[in-house]
Parts: sequence; C-alpha cells; structure tokens
Amino acid sequence: MALDDDKEDELDVKTMKELAKAGYSPSTIRQCAHSLETIHNFIQYVGMHQYYSDVVNKQVFLLGLDVDYAVLSLDELLLEETDFVDIVQMALLLKKKTPLDKKKLFEFNEKVSELEKRVLDLNGKAKKLIEQIRSEYQQRA
Repeated sequence: MALDDDKEDELDVKTMKELAKAGYSPSTIRQCAHSLETIHNFIQYVGMHQYYSDVVNKQVFLLGLDVDYAVLSLDELLLEETDFVDIVQMALLLKKKTPLDKKKLFEFNEKVSELEKRVLDLNGKAKKLIEQIRSEYQQRA
C-alpha cells in the first residue's frame, strides 16, 4: 500500500521532527553534498583543461582524489542516515515509540561534523588552486 503525496509529505515532516528531537538535522549533510558537487564540477572543468604547469596539474589530480574520497564518505553517511529515517518512519507508521539509539545517532552526528570539516578544507584547497592558476596565467600574460 503506497502513501499518497500528502501523507508522504506529512510522514517526512514527522520524521524530521523526531530526528530533530533526537538531536539530528539533515541540513549539514545536504550542504556538504552540494559543496562537494560544486568542488567536483570545478575539478572536472580544470582537469579537462590541462594547460597549466605540472605542479598545478598534480594538485588538480590530488584534489580530485580527495574530493572523490569525501564523496564516498558522504555516500556512507547518507546510507547511515537512511537507516535512522527508516527506523523513525516504521515507528511512526506503526504508531509506536521511536526506538532510536541515541549513542549511534550521536556518533553519526560526529561523523557528519568530520565530513563538514573535510569539505571546508577541500573548499579552501580549491580556492587556493584558483589563486595559483590565476597567478600562473598572470605570469604568462
């Protein structure tokens, strides 16, 4: 039996409220996903235009690897998040108390915070790379 759109939206809102009561908000992980996509797109673009110095090209490659690693870490966290969402939604549908393991949720939140720090670091590296590319270009002009 599938839920209609209104019921599904209501369930999603109730799920987010239950997760918030337990101390989790999905906004950080969603912003990390958006930021990683932006950095990944930048790396793809810069990587296709390898007319920079060997030093810059190597930095592009290494940053690409770091971003790929962060994306894989994000995917793991999104799967973990889905487990928490499933637990809450099952409880809500069955009208039972939500059996969330607060310790596991706390540990999950810690992993999300670590990912956020990694994404901020990658963002900083991407900005430095832009500055280096700009500097190289100015030296050649």
